[in-house]
Amino acid sequence: MVNSHTHKNGSHLLSLFAILGTIVSLVVYLSPAVTFRRIRQLKSTTGYLLIPYVVALFSSAIWLYYGVLDAKATTLISINAFGCLVEFVYICMYFYYSAYNYRVYTVKVIGLVSCILCSFILLTNFTWKGNTMLDIVGWFCLGASVLVYGATLGTVSGSVEFIPITLTCVLTGNATIWGIYGFLLEDDNILVPNIVGFILGVGQISVYLKYRTQTVAAGEVAATT
Repeated sequence: MVNSHTHKNGSHLLSLFAILGTIVSLVVYLSPAVTFRRIRQLKSTTGYLLIPYVVALFSSAIWLYYGVLDAKATTLISINAFGCLVEFVYICMYFYYSAYNYRVYTVKVIGLVSCILCSFILLTNFTWKGNTMLDIVGWFCLGASVLVYGATLGTVSGSVEFIPITLTCVLTGNATIWGIYGFLLEDDNILVPNIVGFILGVGQISVYLKYRTQTVAAGEVAATT
């Protein structure tokens, strides 16, 4: 009876974090809408990088693939399918409001990422089977997740104006919830990437606060001179 009760509670807790993870992931995917609203108003992508959105699309596609392969991780399918769609829309908007040279760059990057993704799916399907394939895809998911959480660090150049801090904070919360979900599910392929994501997220927030403080201090000095 005790084991049955414990298993039941664990199942409910797992379901709770799956729901929380899904909700927070939706917020993650929708949070850049603020940035793209600003881009639409300015009718320019100057100062904004494409890479974070391409990396997010790539990561969503890899996690979608993992969810299809792992019968225990079906929760990942719907949320990452939605993520692929949303990130694709963001990239299309970026392309539309970019100058010609950035449009060419966007096409090249998307083409390269598509080739890597298709090659990886074909390679894993024809080379490995069962748990071995799942583990390899899981490690690839780890790399993709690290890229997602680290991509926004490329925007740091001594100014916080173009750092997507809202997205960074939401990503950190997302990593926390999915990390707990992976722990409860006893799936290291979900747990480990989100531990790394949490660490990188905290690092990004620290960098933002550092530059924010410097920017505010510089502004106060300028105002008094």
